[in-house]
Amino acid sequence: MKTFSLGLLSFALAQSVLAAGTVDVDVEQEPAAAASTSIETVQVWATQVKSSSVFLGENQIATKQADHLSELMRDIPGVDIGGTHSVNQRINIRGLDDRNLNVTIDGAKQTNYMFHHMGNLLINPDILRSVDIDVGANSVLTGALGGAVRFETKSAQDLLQGERFGSRVQLGYNSNASLSGSFTAYGQLSDSVDLLAYVNQNDRDNFEDGDGTEILGNDGVQNNGLVKAGWNINQDHRLTLSFDKYQDKGDYTPRPDMGVATNAAISGATLYPTEFGRETWNLGYQGELQNELMLSANLYSNSYDLERDNLSVITEGSAENTGVTFLTQLPFSAGVEHLLSAGLESNTYTTEYITGGVRLGGEEQRLDAIYIQDRLSLTDTFFVTPGVRYDQVTMDAVSVEEDFSDTSFALAAEWFVTDSWQLLASSTEVFKAPELTEVLVGAGYGKTPNPALKPETARNDQVGVRFSQDNFLGADEFTTGFNLFQTEIENYISYSSLQDVNLGDVGITGGEFSANYQLEEFTALFTFARSRSDTHDTSATNSLDREVGDSFGLAFSYRLADVDLSWNSQWHAEEKTQEKPAYDVHNFSAQWQPAAIQGLALIAGVDNVFNEQYTSHASRVGDTVHPVFGELILNDYEPGRNFKLTASYEF
Repeated sequence: MKTFSLGLLSFALAQSVLAAGTVDVDVEQEPAAAASTSIETVQVWATQVKSSSVFLGENQIATKQADHLSELMRDIPGVDIGGTHSVNQRINIRGLDDRNLNVTIDGAKQTNYMFHHMGNLLINPDILRSVDIDVGANSVLTGALGGAVRFETKSAQDLLQGERFGSRVQLGYNSNASLSGSFTAYGQLSDSVDLLAYVNQNDRDNFEDGDGTEILGNDGVQNNGLVKAGWNINQDHRLTLSFDKYQDKGDYTPRPDMGVATNAAISGATLYPTEFGRETWNLGYQGELQNELMLSANLYSNSYDLERDNLSVITEGSAENTGVTFLTQLPFSAGVEHLLSAGLESNTYTTEYITGGVRLGGEEQRLDAIYIQDRLSLTDTFFVTPGVRYDQVTMDAVSVEEDFSDTSFALAAEWFVTDSWQLLASSTEVFKAPELTEVLVGAGYGKTPNPALKPETARNDQVGVRFSQDNFLGADEFTTGFNLFQTEIENYISYSSLQDVNLGDVGITGGEFSANYQLEEFTALFTFARSRSDTHDTSATNSLDREVGDSFGLAFSYRLADVDLSWNSQWHAEEKTQEKPAYDVHNFSAQWQPAAIQGLALIAGVDNVFNEQYTSHASRVGDTVHPVFGELILNDYEPGRNFKLTASYEF
């Protein structure tokens, strides 16, 4: 491993708090999972993660270090992260990638599709306060085929804990292969105004896979800065204004989502100087009126810029989402108890492609949506949630130039059979207009129109069971949940730089299971996920390209004095349709917060303890034969064994 030049930077220490609570309803949660709502903050510098596919008790903590989203989210059933490169983070839910998800950071939409060999997310887990994941489309509030992922960054209000000012410095080391550091300052500037400033740098080298092969083209630097101000107008109303800038710069392979063997076969040792960046402005509001009317709104601008020196010409691309969202929630009584949620969103997405200083392509899409749902308490134990959503999309694109609109419906039911047992069911329709062309292949330049292109529509049906009981099997707390789903997508679209076409229909079936056992300072969590896809009446492959298949997870945590120990294991079964081999990977970490030095935290860990050679099923996997380059091994192999150490100090 080479010697790194380290500016100011950080590696992510993140902790997942997966929690579920009582019958209280979170307005951003799908109605079928309305019982999982509350998250308690256990440590200040942590990332809280909750998912509709995991049913847990309160205060369940897994200690994590995370400089990649995979370390933060892969233990959630039904969710995987594809891509090992820093520019290739891809969220996968039930075989659908983030182009089919509603992904937001502090309310700002992240559907900036730049290049099919790169991911669509530039995000630093270290500064995340929470991650809220809806696995599957189970509510009209989501409006996406595969569900939603809502990221929220930290604020000074989260960190102060009654103090006036504070700061934190962190350094991290990974043997395979990065150095990082971060600095945060936060304070209460007045009785009503708070401010956070954060800077992070991660200096990465080429890592080695489980066979000891150096993975070419990962040598680069990622910088992230966040400034976030909050104003408590009064105890019931708050405004936040934030600016979040992320920059990834390095000499990278032309196809970062493919393995070193493929890049070497096609382009040899050639690396392209690449800059990939994101800037996000967000103005947010949270408020409550005297009649318990809850209000939230966001006004945002989220822009991505990608520049690559192809050694003969510089190629540039940009994509920008600007929009506004508004959501309100009102409980009231009219014969039965109601919890009414209503909202709207408006988003304009524009792209531009420039090569050699000349603008060649550019497209625009405008989305307007309005939705309403009502959770009715028909009895003390039986609840029904109907919902309706209307979407209108205006396309100014080469592939198709017209307006699309549709009305979608949803219906969910919850029955608390006993204090311990709960039954859930939901059926949700989804509408998705065609996408704009990815930016780096021309943003529509040279593409053949398809006036017959139809929008995608889908329906997700889901049923579930939950059980929670103290003193069950000797545990202080025992919870378990299980659900089955079936998703049918009509007019599935295949996107290309040449022409977009409807392939036909796609069906996805499967389920998720979790069981959590807590006894004093010991916690064990077992998870299972299954998904199977089938393309009906098409000439495509028999399943989705990012099909994950069957996976098992087992996590243990134990608190010994002031040391937190955790072990996480994942097993993925062979996925035979696309010849994805089975693999298992295991991680260990220990966190020590010495009582004698308040504010100091040390974390040591080992990722991929047994040095497994494997490729995530959500990444590029398999072999292919190219007419020019011959047989290509596409596998985007994950890093081999990695020893890591992080030290942080708050003062």
